[in-house]
Amino acid sequence: MSPSSTLPDRSATTAGSGTVARVNRWPVILLVAICLLSAALAAFEAWHVPPYMDEGTFSDAAYNLSHHGFMGTTVLETAGTGLTRLDRHTYWVMPLYLIGQAAWMLVAPTSLFGVRLFSILWIPVSVFALYIFMRRIGCPEPPALFAAAFHGLSFVLIDTAKNARPDMMCQALGWSAMAVYAALRERSLVLALCAGNALVALAGLTHPNGILYFAGLWLMVFWLDRAKLRVIHFAAPALVYAALAAVWSIYIFQDPSAFVEQMRANSDHRLGEVAWSSIHLPLPLRLVWGEIHDRYLAVFGLLSPIPLSRLKGLVLLTYVAALLALLTAPLRRQPATGLLASLLALFFVIQCVFNQKLGLYFIHIEPLYAAITGLAAAALWSWRRGLPRLLLAAWFLMLAGMQVSFAVTKAVSLSTAASQREVAGFLASEARSARLIFGSACLIHTVGYDPRYRDDRYLGVRSGRHADVIVLADHLDADLYLDLRLQKPADWEKISQRLAEYRLVFSPPGYRVYFTPEMAAALHK
Repeated sequence: MSPSSTLPDRSATTAGSGTVARVNRWPVILLVAICLLSAALAAFEAWHVPPYMDEGTFSDAAYNLSHHGFMGTTVLETAGTGLTRLDRHTYWVMPLYLIGQAAWMLVAPTSLFGVRLFSILWIPVSVFALYIFMRRIGCPEPPALFAAAFHGLSFVLIDTAKNARPDMMCQALGWSAMAVYAALRERSLVLALCAGNALVALAGLTHPNGILYFAGLWLMVFWLDRAKLRVIHFAAPALVYAALAAVWSIYIFQDPSAFVEQMRANSDHRLGEVAWSSIHLPLPLRLVWGEIHDRYLAVFGLLSPIPLSRLKGLVLLTYVAALLALLTAPLRRQPATGLLASLLALFFVIQCVFNQKLGLYFIHIEPLYAAITGLAAAALWSWRRGLPRLLLAAWFLMLAGMQVSFAVTKAVSLSTAASQREVAGFLASEARSARLIFGSACLIHTVGYDPRYRDDRYLGVRSGRHADVIVLADHLDADLYLDLRLQKPADWEKISQRLAEYRLVFSPPGYRVYFTPEMAAALHK
């Protein structure tokens, strides 16, 4: 029997009675409320949390596209990086997020908060995609609703959405692909495959992590519909990928040698890194331990020196308990359990070997943990009454409240919004005569995309250029220069000698502004 035959027929629910329609509104209302709360928390973080370098580089290319008609990244100093002609064409990252952010910049402010809002807009797409996916693979209403709500309030989702990076867009497109396929497969398998793979291709054009959804979608195809597959079901999606690849190739062929060199330069530092403590393990165990140590333990605060941060480990504990619950007979018999467990295993294996061990990338697998947690919680709720239900409700309310409080506490404790405004005001009033300013790309929004501003962390040592002003952001430069001091002492010596030529003239919390001696002398007159 085909696995698809175990899934309920939903055709009767599409034109149900008025009573059914009224009942079905409540999940939507609840999920909209969850999305609004999640978006509000992400926006609060987006306003306060300091910017990061890649947020500046993405925004710089998008700004150039939206305001000047070319997609070059002009803020980065490329000497010694291998990023050939980056100031003309941005090839080292996938293009769709840059195009999306550029379109957003035409209608929204180009400030840091303004560009971060673009990522926040993908929250409801992600939450509703998970809900639809679970309902269409045979999950009852309670676990699907719980999983989507738990995902919507996850600190991982909120943290990811507050960044002006492609992760949230890629994740939302990827899970939309899974949901669309699951929703359309009974109506038209060809349509479902074309629509799902089109969204997968768009996710891949947003970020290389789209490979997760390509693998996940085709696992779902073979799991649910392998008996129905014919040549047309492979040919039609192949045409979709070919069409989108052809569109991308138009941009690539504007400078194919730069594309190859930029992609090579970006991939050089993205080979799998594993935790130092796993160095003596056999390769498979090393990869698994590296994934657990460098991503899971880091994301859930278990490597943090701050005790309160380790409380996030309670969420990880809940995921582990939910996975163990899958071994029980009632959960094993549910039609969606096998597919969800297989997808989780597939995503985990791919993340063990693909891309960097960044905590940001946990957002792609997190919905699967939320889905399995929803199944386990709903099963436990139905098995036991009285005190067990009360304890279960209290546990998840505690987790939800804890994750909300983490978002607020993080935003307040890390806030440098006032300092950013002070730096912008100081440069506008006191650095008007500067011809070149060195500083982290994270401040490109703060300085209004000033063409004089360049991200050269070597302060001109490699490029041979001398800036009139240097701006250091402590939350980035402290770690960067510490790493250089330890790993490349000769380079650090040259950088420190260059910095010694300047005078510190302004230092709001979190930032330091240096002038040349001539400009510093003029400032004090």
